[in-house]
Amino acid sequence: MAKGALWKFRRKKADREPSSATRDTPVMPEDAVPLRQLLGVATLTPAQAALLARDVIGGVEALRRLGPDGVVFDTGSVRLTSSGHVGFAPMWYDGSQRASDAAAALLDELIGNVRNGSAQRRDAVSHIERLGDANGNLTSLANRVNEVAAELLNGEAGPRVRHVRRGLGALVTASLGLERGSEDAARRPEVIQPAPAPAVMPRITKLPRSQRMPRRRIFHSRRRGRGWKVPLAAAVAAAVVVAGWWGAPRVWAELEDGWDELFGASNPPPTEIDPVSPPPESEDDDGEAGEGDGDTTDDESALADVEPPAPESAGAINEVSLEAADGTCEADQPCPVRVEVDLEPAASSRQVTWSFDVVDRCGEDVATQPGVTVTAQAGWTSVWGDSQVDVPSGTALAIMAVTESPANASSSPLLIPEDDGTC
Repeated sequence: MAKGALWKFRRKKADREPSSATRDTPVMPEDAVPLRQLLGVATLTPAQAALLARDVIGGVEALRRLGPDGVVFDTGSVRLTSSGHVGFAPMWYDGSQRASDAAAALLDELIGNVRNGSAQRRDAVSHIERLGDANGNLTSLANRVNEVAAELLNGEAGPRVRHVRRGLGALVTASLGLERGSEDAARRPEVIQPAPAPAVMPRITKLPRSQRMPRRRIFHSRRRGRGWKVPLAAAVAAAVVVAGWWGAPRVWAELEDGWDELFGASNPPPTEIDPVSPPPESEDDDGEAGEGDGDTTDDESALADVEPPAPESAGAINEVSLEAADGTCEADQPCPVRVEVDLEPAASSRQVTWSFDVVDRCGEDVATQPGVTVTAQAGWTSVWGDSQVDVPSGTALAIMAVTESPANASSSPLLIPEDDGTC
């Protein structure tokens, strides 16, 4: 059976044809649409175009085998039904017209329609474009069409072909709906709508004065505020102002103290520690000493004050303090001490180093012993450290903590023994 739906035509008598033999156009189904009309409103996919080309070429070969007459057809004589099959309404005549030329022209129109499709189908379109390279007789053209259709439709039959044919039928149905809709609109008689009647405004009649609602002004219906609200608000505001004026300085001072406790005071109050020195001798003591036998030695003389080797504050160091950790220190014994250094706060960390000077107040000998190095972080205002000083033997000694960095400062002397001692 030939591909596509074929219709047989009744041949006219030769005596009725003055110069050529023609055949009557067969009656097509109502659901058939000319291919030219379908190509004008829809863009086919490469698979749909390949199936149409295969059906058309197969139908042309079948028509040519019916008789020796030439076949003339175009996209107007090729019809597509709602089932997706191809039918023909060709014109026949006795001449030398080549059916392959008419088929090649129809394939060119199919190729031009497919090229207007999506760019994502570029590979499939390239298969359809191979149909334009086919030349020669109808048999070679049919071979090329069957080859391209087999590549795009995965064979002669199967689910792929049925799916593509249903898609063609859906296009025909949609095209018929558009055509019938336009015909119905053209046949629909024009209905003249009557002009709307002019709107009549209802007549407003005035009510008798006895039936009118009483008029009240807006401010009459408002609830007036009480007169005591304004004085009360003023009294509350005055109380808030007085409380703020009285308590604000105190609150500010407490906040400032708390801030200083947390982050250290930027300007700590200076603290001065008087050096430890023996009490001054009175004139009576001097007189009594002068009236003696004159055998007084240097050991019994009063001891001089110990001069610190550096000032009490210098540079970033505000004060250096030294105290015995156990309360007192004794000669010829290790003495645990604590050193505390008050600093100016800095933006970066720094090292604080100190050592100990042990002074023999009788012989004025000074011995230096190593101390401690502490790293003060940014913003710190004080550091401290515990050390142990080896106290030599002697009757009158003194220990002082001397900083070496970040500045050179000294603490007050720590006397051993505490009662000043004698030489």
